[in-house]
Amino acid sequence: MGRPRRTARGTDSPAVTKAKQIKKKYSPSKPLRARRALLAIEQDKVSIKKASEMFDLFYGYFYRTLSGKVDIDNRKGPATVFSRMEEENMAIWLKEMAERGMGLKPYEFMDFI
Repeated sequence: MGRPRRTARGTDSPAVTKAKQIKKKYSPSKPLRARRALLAIEQDKVSIKKASEMFDLFYGYFYRTLSGKVDIDNRKGPATVFSRMEEENMAIWLKEMAERGMGLKPYEFMDFI
């Protein structure tokens, strides 16, 4: 169908905007940012609101984390099928296969799992 349309500088397509929102929502760095914010509150005597703004965390999430109602590493939803180590091993294997020129399509990879 030809080349994709170019967008003006600073603007993204709706798909890119949605992907950025999802990435931000499920960011693996969220627990790390929460720990850093807790440290800033304890050591630097920063307010909860200021810390939530500094570390890009929602105030409600951060308040519940401080009160102990929510664990920092807790995730919503069902447990994952594979452990983190198994996922990392699969990612390494896929990268090695791609470097050897044997990149797999998603359905081919699913056959190996």
